[in-house]
Amino acid sequence: SQSQYSDFVPSLYDRNTETLGYLTPLRNTTTSSGSQNQYLIDTLEPYSEPDFLRLVDPPPIPDSLLRVGPNRRKEYLLYDNMAHDDWVKWWIETDFGRESKVVWDLNRSGDVWQEYNQVALIKNGIPKVMCKRCGVILEHPMNSLPTKKGYQGTSTIKKHLGTANCIRAGQGKGGLGISRFLKTKSTIPVEIPFSQEYWEEELLQFTTINRLPIQLFKAPGLSKIIRIARSAPSEPLIPSAKTMRRRLHSIVETRQQSALRTLPPNTKLSLALDCWTSPYNQAFIAITAYFVDTNWIYQEVLLGFKPVHGVYSGSNLSQIVLQILEQYQIEDRIYGITTDNATNNKTMIEALQQSLPPDITVIRIPCLAHVIQLSLNELLGKLKASPQNEDTKTRWTEQHSAAAKKNAQNYSITATLNKIRYLAIYVNASPQRRETFLQLQPKEPRLVPVQDVKTR
Repeated sequence: SQSQYSDFVPSLYDRNTETLGYLTPLRNTTTSSGSQNQYLIDTLEPYSEPDFLRLVDPPPIPDSLLRVGPNRRKEYLLYDNMAHDDWVKWWIETDFGRESKVVWDLNRSGDVWQEYNQVALIKNGIPKVMCKRCGVILEHPMNSLPTKKGYQGTSTIKKHLGTANCIRAGQGKGGLGISRFLKTKSTIPVEIPFSQEYWEEELLQFTTINRLPIQLFKAPGLSKIIRIARSAPSEPLIPSAKTMRRRLHSIVETRQQSALRTLPPNTKLSLALDCWTSPYNQAFIAITAYFVDTNWIYQEVLLGFKPVHGVYSGSNLSQIVLQILEQYQIEDRIYGITTDNATNNKTMIEALQQSLPPDITVIRIPCLAHVIQLSLNELLGKLKASPQNEDTKTRWTEQHSAAAKKNAQNYSITATLNKIRYLAIYVNASPQRRETFLQLQPKEPRLVPVQDVKTR
């Protein structure tokens, strides 16, 4: 059983936590090979055979989840990212879910995962994978007992894709993926008259097949788009993706030029620069202009969001900025440029100044938020309370638990900050703990602690 008290202070959560098995700290977490986005399963105890034989009714299935299977009985439940919360609530009430933990996620980069759907057996919650080609149900890669080198990984499901039956099924049927299932199911004769039920079903299938958020229906522009389509004399054509990209580029340039035309004559503007690296390690620089127009209205214009090739050197960045200034013919109207305090930004301003005529002076304005951050980092350093981790921790370990207990009676500033950091790790290491933490907050907005790192 699990105590209702945390490692820090007595919990305000006074309900019976003996049945909340998901509050147990994570242990023995293993990362599946072939997946950059961690698909984690934490098995606390081996699943014994008698658990299968218990006469316990399975939990009710939420309406948002879909029953699937290779036969008519539909004995499996399909995991769907858009119904993640409903899935977790259902799964942790199953026999297997009470004893094991799975961080369910569809964001995987391994090619083999694109050929499988994640499912769970309805009667007990055991995780499985279902082949999209032939519909065969296989053991989940991390549901078997670990070997000396860890779990078996994706080798078994990779081998299955090379079997004759699977290849033949894929060539003949095109797979049994959920997208194909929904597309086939939605084939309805054109002559069926309009009804609100039919309309809502088509909207739901459109969002599900294209993996769009359900919050899309709250978008204020959706009703306007429908009204515009209804006002057309005939059914409007849906443009291609290439056409829409070209239109987007044209509209952005037009609106940028229109906004810059409101800049009063002989008036200067300021820029703000920021460099950013995407999750796919692609580097970009964003360049935004700020000014007050002829009507004394504050204006912001995104002048460019350009890729950065090569190193983040001051010379390289200055060439990109100069190219943008020359494109909009505003190189002689720049007053100041706001950047963070990185050294390459200082050299970038110097290189840019050398590329401009001698009568043009550009002032570098340090970012106030970054200055405050540096000041706080310096203060934490003096207190010997600076974070030592480069990245956020995603696992609660025995070392964290021991350190938290050791500092429980220490009320110094450093120990207090460390307690908050331990709390952030503990809450965010499990989606079930995170959900319970949010439920403890009766009023909006409900917040979760954020773990700090060396850089922020």
